[in-house]
Amino acid sequence: MDLFLQPQDIAKSISTLVSKNSLWENKIVNIFLIANKTAGCFTQKNKSKKYKKILSKAISLAEKRQTCTKQINSKVFCTEYANHAKELADSIITQIIANPQEEETNLLVVAGGDGTSYEVQTALFQAAQQSEKKHKTVTQDICLLRLPLGTGNDGTDGRTLEETINLLLGEIKFEKNPALKISYQGNPTQKDVENTGRKVLNLQSSINTAPWYSFNVFSMGIDAYVCYMTNVLKSKMPGNFYHFFIPICAILYDKVFPAGIAKVEYYDENNTLIEEISTPIELFVMGISGYRTYGGGHKILATKENTIIVPKLSTLKLLLNFKKIKDGTAYLTNLVKIQNATKVKIFYDKPVLIQCDGEPLLLCKEHFPITIEKSEPIIQKISSL
Repeated sequence: MDLFLQPQDIAKSISTLVSKNSLWENKIVNIFLIANKTAGCFTQKNKSKKYKKILSKAISLAEKRQTCTKQINSKVFCTEYANHAKELADSIITQIIANPQEEETNLLVVAGGDGTSYEVQTALFQAAQQSEKKHKTVTQDICLLRLPLGTGNDGTDGRTLEETINLLLGEIKFEKNPALKISYQGNPTQKDVENTGRKVLNLQSSINTAPWYSFNVFSMGIDAYVCYMTNVLKSKMPGNFYHFFIPICAILYDKVFPAGIAKVEYYDENNTLIEEISTPIELFVMGISGYRTYGGGHKILATKENTIIVPKLSTLKLLLNFKKIKDGTAYLTNLVKIQNATKVKIFYDKPVLIQCDGEPLLLCKEHFPITIEKSEPIIQKISSL
């Protein structure tokens, strides 16, 4: 018996749970599992043992129930390199379109970290923009299940594997989620980015790669710096170092990225300007909705409003109030500005880091203005009734 969890173990468990849930009653369900075999759930003995027990218990409960589906087919794909998950998802979408069946539906399962989930969701979102046929396939024929097997798990279906399993064991429905699309209106060059003088490692290029996407939270400023520092250390050793870097970055950030004055324009669903703010900025965050977490469960958007601004604070004031900022209670103070918006445009004249679901980018002043806008609901997932 293999001591370590295998992608095939997950595929078998999900197949059993799906076959017993009335959401897929009388359906032929094709399950496509995309797994990152370097994730800790597959490589660390303690995690593997824990997750295997959770899945085994879930199967025991599910097998007592009547089978609802007509048939379950499953395929397992493992990523081999960066961006491979996106390529695999593209291939799966093409396969589904090429073989349409009336009674069939498709469940695309992501087993890995936040990066793997991000790649798959990007593939789905981009495909939906390419043609009417792909839009119909993504929004109606594919359901995405994001297993919380990474370190952050802020954009997954359940904060823990137990939560996700309980979701599949319960009464559920399909719902569609929007995404955030981030684009820039400036005309930067690679030389402009290099001329910022910021020594940052392993950042993807911010030239000719936009638009970027976020399926949970976009941020600009100190949180993106914390995210960047966390990723640098995580590339050398496994673990979630977000908590570790918060006080360090609170001290260093203003020295590395001195705050500039940002003009922020908020627009509603009718593209009508509803508010405009100009302020030296420490942090800007926008989510696909309110009540969002990031950094491993921090309630950065703790209300129904989906944006928050933290103006420039002194280092001492930032340190004294960082707990309120990271746990979401800052909205109860006069430190921050919250607002609900469908689109936001930001004008800025300094180098700054942004991050999209944990993927940091270095922007120079020539990128601005940038626009962050919420899409129509596109990616289908499951939720409790």
